Amino acid sequence: TPFARVGIHLVLKYVISNYKKKEVLLTPFTIRDMENMVISAGGTPKYIDHRVNSTDLNYELIENYLKNNHSSVGALVLTHFVVINPEIEKIIQLCRKYKIFLVQDCAIVFGASFKNIPIYKIGDASVLSFNMFKFVSSIHGGVLITRDKILISYIVEIQKNWCAFGAQDLLKYFVKVILFQSITNTYIFNFISFKIIFFA
Repeated sequence: TPFARVGIHLVLKYVISNYKKKEVLLTPFTIRDMENMVISAGGTPKYIDHRVNSTDLNYELIENYLKNNHSSVGALVLTHFVVINPEIEKIIQLCRKYKIFLVQDCAIVFGASFKNIPIYKIGDASVLSFNMFKFVSSIHGGVLITRDKILISYIVEIQKNWCAFGAQDLLKYFVKVILFQSITNTYIFNFISFKIIFFA
């Protein structure tokens, strides 16, 4: 996919259209685009809070919400922030129990594993993200990983009519990369960029 968030959008669109359940559980600690991907897929974002002093979603809050609302929840987007959620096994079991599609956002845990299994292989679908700020440095890009053959066919069908990025489209991203690398160069940053940021 062009971006990891596009992969999430496509998965959620598939889940919402097939499961007929619009609510999507996700973390409130995320980029605004994630909420937009839920809404643009036809879903309704529902936020689950984190455990105290942690970036991990609170399992008890997920469980309590699903006890009363599982009939309206189609998916859970589980974002891993540098570390793997320690309650991942319980979350997987809970999603299976209530037939909730588990989408893992592995954008910033590339290469991580849980019990010797790559984290992106756990769950119903996972996304990886590539850009100049991620572990795989590139202009941009994303990968959607799933074993669901119907989902794969659905996404291939949607994307087959998309326009490919051309050189002109990629040029603006290339310029951004060069600009960012220039202003964060040690000497430029110390003598110019930092002073501008500090003054602002």
